[in-house]
Amino acid sequence: MDDTGTNKADIADVVVPVVAAAMALVSGVLIEISPLDEGWDSLKRVETIVALVSSVATAVVTGVAAKRSLSTRKDARGAISSFSNSLTGAADAVDGLMKSERTLADRDRFIDAMLLQATSLMPISQCRATLYSLEEAENDGSVDDFYLKIVGRSKGRPDKARAQFQPDTEHGAAIISIVRNGQSRFVSDHRNCDFPVERDKEAMWRSFCVVPVGTPGRVWGALFLDADKKTEFTSDKKAVAMSIARFVEIGIELLASAAADVQPEFDEARKQLDGVAPATVGRASYTPSKKAGD
Repeated sequence: MDDTGTNKADIADVVVPVVAAAMALVSGVLIEISPLDEGWDSLKRVETIVALVSSVATAVVTGVAAKRSLSTRKDARGAISSFSNSLTGAADAVDGLMKSERTLADRDRFIDAMLLQATSLMPISQCRATLYSLEEAENDGSVDDFYLKIVGRSKGRPDKARAQFQPDTEHGAAIISIVRNGQSRFVSDHRNCDFPVERDKEAMWRSFCVVPVGTPGRVWGALFLDADKKTEFTSDKKAVAMSIARFVEIGIELLASAAADVQPEFDEARKQLDGVAPATVGRASYTPSKKAGD
């Protein structure tokens, strides 16, 4: 795959057999018109020499084509096996979370496992997977400010992912709007995008996709998958990205349901504290992410 998203291996698989067939045809024609009844003297004729060279070249090209075909099949089997293993790993991560107590540690283990599997599942160059949560900024309520904050650590390439997307930059505001609207965006080239994109000079990524994740009725955050080369996001690649995000959504739903299980206990405790606890203590002070400690 080159920077334009063109699969050179696929092109070669078509061109090599065509060249071999053409050379075989030329060899046959030249042999027919070559006067072989002249014995060894016929080897001095140009058409005979070209016919012999073409025949040898045909054998070589045919051998190359056969070797490439075997190599392609082997790579395909390896890719299918890797995809199957990664898919199993993603399912195991969800299963492990389902059987856990769904504490903060369980959440972190699930996210780490899912992001790691995403780098194997997503068929893009040097994939890096990062998960962000959509947070509401603390203010007096007069401004509806949201920002994106990284959850845990990204997986894949060693370069660090952006820690936050803030609404005070064009790029941050655009990304936050995309996530809040529940949209999915696929950018093949950071230099050719229909919304503002900011990229540091030392950054390695050149293409990326943003896939929102959440629970029914609420966008929780977004999954970012980026590559170090320009990437054409085909329908297959988009389907893989959406599938990975769906696995993450299942985990988020499990964590949300675990938090909902303790909400009645919290409401009862709050009633008992009415008139005793400071007025600042309220429902907003409790979040699903604090379940383990509370």
